[in-house]
Amino acid sequence: MTLFIICYSASNSSIIQLAAKHLKSGDEFNAYATPPEGQLKAEITALTGLEFNLGALYHNGIQVSSVSERRLLAQFFTWLEARSIEPVLAAHNVNFDARILVSSCDKYGIEIPSTLRFADTLSLFKKHSQMYQTLNRKL
Repeated sequence: MTLFIICYSASNSSIIQLAAKHLKSGDEFNAYATPPEGQLKAEITALTGLEFNLGALYHNGIQVSSVSERRLLAQFFTWLEARSIEPVLAAHNVNFDARILVSSCDKYGIEIPSTLRFADTLSLFKKHSQMYQTLNRKL
């Protein structure tokens, strides 16, 4: 499964969007959480296209439904449980995504399944990408 997390800020670490795709079935999970402080920083809006205005969340100008972060996590784990016995969540820079996911679960006392594993595509990219190795040497 692939994993995508957008957080409000590095210091706040609240999840605003959580998306995943089950690679075998193609099923997707994509849901939004209401920003806990009732606003998003301009940098988050510029980076993601997400905007919170007058109590509603918008993605690229289209209103999307949002729930509390706690409910978002509960929905995600219910979705995950229904699709895989031992899920592996893959993300580009999974250390960031895993840290935010674990921190958010801890905040609400949500238990992460003991079978949950993480895989990092960034480390694979670094290891196998000639372009990355060339750029890294030049920097």
